[in-house]
Amino acid sequence: MSSIKKNKILVADWDYRHENKNTRPKTKDKKYYANHENNYSKIQYTADECAKEFYGDIAIWGRPWVEGIMLCQKLELEGIISIEILINPDTKQQIISYYLTTNSKYKQINEEVLKQLMGSKRVPIIINKQDNLHFVPLLLKESTSQSSSSSSSSSSGAIITTPSPNKKRGADTETSQKNPVKRARPDITYLPQEELESSCTKADEFLEGYNQKEEKTLLDRAIKLYKQAAENGYKAAQDKLVTLRDKGLYQNLDLEAMASYTEAIKGAMDDHFAKPAGKIKEFINHARNRRRDYERKYQERLKNKAPATPEKKGKKKSIKQTAEGRSHHPPMRISDLIVMDLDIFRTPKRIIWGGNPKQLPNAQYIYGPLFRDSKTLKYDFKVLAVDTSGSGGDETTYCVAKRRGDYYFIAEVGGLGGGYEDKTKDTKASVGNKESILDELVRLAIKHQINVITVETNKDPAFVRLLEKKLGPKQKEIKIETKHQSRNKEARINEVLQPLLKTHKLIISKEALINDFSSAPQDDLYFKFFYQLMALVEDNLSSGKYFDNGKLQHDDRIDVVASAMILLKEKSQNAPTKQTRKSYLRELKKEAKKGNIKAQLELGRNYKAGLGVEEDLDEAEKWLRIAAEKYDNPDAQFELAEILPSIKEDEKFNFYSKSASNGHVPAMYKLGETYSIGSELVAKDENEAIRWYTEAASKGHAAAAYALAKIYLNGSATIRQDKKEAWRWCEIAVKLGHPKAMYKVAQKHEQDKNDIEAFKWYLKAAKNNYAKAQFLVGSKYDEGKGVAQDYQEAFVWYEKAAQSDEPRAQYGLAQIYWQGRVHNRQDKEKAIFWFHKAAEQGYVEAQFILGNIFQEQNDYKKATVWYKRAADEQHKLAIFSLGTIYEEEKKYKEAFECYKEASELDLAEANNKIGHFYHHGWGVEQDRKMAYYFFTKTNT
Repeated sequence: MSSIKKNKILVADWDYRHENKNTRPKTKDKKYYANHENNYSKIQYTADECAKEFYGDIAIWGRPWVEGIMLCQKLELEGIISIEILINPDTKQQIISYYLTTNSKYKQINEEVLKQLMGSKRVPIIINKQDNLHFVPLLLKESTSQSSSSSSSSSSGAIITTPSPNKKRGADTETSQKNPVKRARPDITYLPQEELESSCTKADEFLEGYNQKEEKTLLDRAIKLYKQAAENGYKAAQDKLVTLRDKGLYQNLDLEAMASYTEAIKGAMDDHFAKPAGKIKEFINHARNRRRDYERKYQERLKNKAPATPEKKGKKKSIKQTAEGRSHHPPMRISDLIVMDLDIFRTPKRIIWGGNPKQLPNAQYIYGPLFRDSKTLKYDFKVLAVDTSGSGGDETTYCVAKRRGDYYFIAEVGGLGGGYEDKTKDTKASVGNKESILDELVRLAIKHQINVITVETNKDPAFVRLLEKKLGPKQKEIKIETKHQSRNKEARINEVLQPLLKTHKLIISKEALINDFSSAPQDDLYFKFFYQLMALVEDNLSSGKYFDNGKLQHDDRIDVVASAMILLKEKSQNAPTKQTRKSYLRELKKEAKKGNIKAQLELGRNYKAGLGVEEDLDEAEKWLRIAAEKYDNPDAQFELAEILPSIKEDEKFNFYSKSASNGHVPAMYKLGETYSIGSELVAKDENEAIRWYTEAASKGHAAAAYALAKIYLNGSATIRQDKKEAWRWCEIAVKLGHPKAMYKVAQKHEQDKNDIEAFKWYLKAAKNNYAKAQFLVGSKYDEGKGVAQDYQEAFVWYEKAAQSDEPRAQYGLAQIYWQGRVHNRQDKEKAIFWFHKAAEQGYVEAQFILGNIFQEQNDYKKATVWYKRAADEQHKLAIFSLGTIYEEEKKYKEAFECYKEASELDLAEANNKIGHFYHHGWGVEQDRKMAYYFFTKTNT
């Protein structure tokens, strides 16, 4: 069906429903459709196109909520403003209201928004008088970069201004595309073995049919079935996908990452390269030519240079020499990476590169894994590599990297701005010591449960000491190592990364790569990891050794990634083999059977945590129970109580009691908690709770001291309220480092209107990982209350709290991403992610915002869900917006009820809507006087 006919039917259907009580015309009613042949069918064309294609006939502008939306879509207009003039039936005075039509909706706006849109001079404005809805806009396509438009008027209205439609960003490049919505991991339908075999047999049949007929649909069906089985961990299906990939019949391009990649290249400065390569096509060609140049020069060097001197017998051959005696490290390319969503703690068992092995490494494509294996394993080792900034414009760079078997993962990579203040007394230390930098590195280490932090000490010898201090008690869990790099940098980086890329064993988090694309400074590729990866080659073949034929200004990110991979390789070589672990486990069990309590405890803990063995709580309980019952060990008694299921509540309580009686401080706290709350087994007894809390607090248990403060502060039927005693225990809890106690102190200062002291204590609590305090610190930075306004710091603290599921912080973080207040770049995808997180936890404002976003995307089903959830909490704008959806769906009665409810909640916009409904008789009996009443109420 032609686009004209589709358009004609669309408008005819709307007209028919409007005139015939919302019924649809019968298919055979061709005459009715024919009547629209010359009515609205050409609204998708400009005046120039109508003149050329339809013998001078003109495009007719109609209703803003129907043809207006269609016109915006066709001409890619930002919107069209309608100034609607209604006449009061009694006084004959004009009532003026303003509406905005976009490519997805028609909504009322206020005068302030109208002025902003008029000032932008980007949106056409149409004046419409009551009962006259048809106009003749002459929308001319611009033929030059200058705006070209004309306007006309009819008896029913006038166009004030009609600018040319906006071009989409990047429409002038061959490979430009819309940035797709981020894909969540699809839900896997787990199938039994026989169904997987049957599915693969069916896929084989489809594939055989494709081989005979070459019908693409048969291949697509086969791939779909193979993928479903592959994601279930079925190896035969996984191998089939590999075979299809090797034949060039299947590959997994990551379109989301490629879209961000394209924007990163286009957003860079045009003069970034020796030959301008501001456009993606030129960038790709430039990368291909540089690699060809390298290979050509390498072959020439092999022909012209004498063979390398034979090495002496017994001398170890250099790992950088090839069979020809020359190093061969061609430029690395982004296509050799595997890009995928990474879990913090586990990784798919099998990961296969989704690219085309017949293609040379290139700067054009980015590939994900061939399939996403549902079987997962824990990482073997996790490191955080840090390279402190120099005194110039360098960054303090970091890389969170992990290893599992032969796979190496880049979980996070980035840089923190250079030129930091020196807060140490070490005169040799110049940079990298800003507290926010140290805080961020500690946050990364804790978030990813890092085993080792490695720091390059070439620039700042004091950095490690400051990092150790910032880690605090976490030093016991995270080891810090230092490295002093002295070798040729390019050779070192190439030797570690080239083999991983060639074998496709280097995987990068999709989020980390997209963040790298958009990282500050956005218009300078030199700082970005992906550019440094492709720019760096060894300098023994060409003086123009870099991607842009000039010296690479920054290589900090690629260098820190290489350092992380080197450390992972070292730890892999030093790690005990599977056979060694089995041997150690056998010896441990022998000792445990002999009655060695330490061995029993270690076995129990290993099975509990899955350290060196598969996690097995039954086996953990077995060994802990022996140490707890037979040898009366308080540590074993406490840990056994912790892992026992709730159905064994009596046993849990007994082991906590035994452990506490044997002097175990955490067990004392647990007993206090049990008596404070009460249960079916243990009656609530606040005096007994105070006894055990006091015992634990006197031995340095911070949470016990804070629990006592709460008891005395609140009082109860059995405990007299005592604020003095409460604050005494609160101060003790503060000294013991309890964050909630610090938070209470901050609240007290805030009540006393002492914003500076309040911020100071909120910050202390926040640094002790208390999410509520982290949110408030972010909020104070956001508002500039008690501290200088700083959006970057607000972002940092919102993010910390958001990761701990603090909904207010998730909402605040979403707002920063949506408004682009950090890095001067809006990130709608991340904003929606955090809005959703907050909304799921019942945060009403986030629910309303999500509804608004989905309504803008024309997804009324999802928008309705979120508006209803917010409306249940009496959110008046959500109720009003729900009404607009019902109105667009022609559910006028439901829409009227929503507007009525919103009006009762004092929302002025709702009054105007009710006035229109009474005026037109939509969902309510037509009543001009009631319409006037509500229009007047709006203005009042």
